[in-house]
Amino acid sequence: MTSVDICFVGGGPVALWTAAQAKIRDPNLNIVIIEQRTEYARDHVLKLNSESFLGAPADKRINNLIKEFRINRMLPFFSSSYIRTKEIEEKLKRLVTDLGVQFVNEKVEDPRSLKERYPNVKVIVGSDGAHSIVRKQIFHNELQTKESYKYICEVKYTAVGKAQQMNDLKIKLNSSRNDLLITDHVGKSDKDGNTPVTLRFFINKTTYQQMYQLGEGATAKHPWNLDESQLPKNVKKSIENMIKMRQKEQDEVADLNSIKISTLELGAYASRRFVIREKNKPTWCLVGDAALGVPFFRSLNNGFKSGTVLARTLANLDKPYLFSYYENYQQRLTFQETTIAKVKSYAISLFEGIIHFFNRSITPIDR
Repeated sequence: MTSVDICFVGGGPVALWTAAQAKIRDPNLNIVIIEQRTEYARDHVLKLNSESFLGAPADKRINNLIKEFRINRMLPFFSSSYIRTKEIEEKLKRLVTDLGVQFVNEKVEDPRSLKERYPNVKVIVGSDGAHSIVRKQIFHNELQTKESYKYICEVKYTAVGKAQQMNDLKIKLNSSRNDLLITDHVGKSDKDGNTPVTLRFFINKTTYQQMYQLGEGATAKHPWNLDESQLPKNVKKSIENMIKMRQKEQDEVADLNSIKISTLELGAYASRRFVIREKNKPTWCLVGDAALGVPFFRSLNNGFKSGTVLARTLANLDKPYLFSYYENYQQRLTFQETTIAKVKSYAISLFEGIIHFFNRSITPIDR
């Protein structure tokens, strides 16, 4: 590629979704994506919502992609699916490659150097995640908000055969027995018929710090197993009870050797600005987790929404006012999502209080 119009720093799902739409809207755009990893690092199950695809081009390739995500585009706000992040990335990368977008596997240390490599580049997009080098160096890492809300112990394992989500009432009853609020998420069965299951236990800050800081800590990169000696007893008991309950209620068979335990801080942050424009210089933009991170597993869906708005802007570079629209859109999204996060956090705290009150109000014999 002799000339580049748009350069993405970071090649995760949001970057791929944004690039695909921009290329479809304007096939003449020359786009390059620079990604340091050859494979997407994270592989967990999350929920994709149909409203995250509103505004995407009415293109056959986009429609087929959304169908592969098991989303009914004709039912906005009513269709959703649980899917592995790795599967999302693989399908998006295949589409983007077919569209002729160039990939470069490389770690970007100095985003400003990209202007020298691609002298005709018009827009450089920071899509490099929560620890964005573009946000740090170009936007000076200025944040308008940064808060922590809740803490989670996440347990991932493989169920031998089929698995399904439990009834909400049964989940709540099990939460009360274990003194921890619990949610479950079930993915799609693989070719061997095995199913990924994710359990999330809401823990307090002290337990989170204990699990996260001891040794290498229970992190996505260094998960613990159920035999980890430093795993708090109440957390271990809750995990074992939940797995036993799923086996009793649903005949689920968990592969105990596949269990991976990690911790997660649910917080929100947002860049102070999302667009930087200077005369006779490339425009800088942030999208996805580089721009806004929110808790309760809403970040990817929000990234897809903002990616759609940004793609429309990138496909109309002769209309610079659209960058102002994108900036304003991200500001509105930030206010909306931080408000939702606070409300959800208060609701969870209320339910946790009810659980603790219930457990203090009954005797061991009652249990």
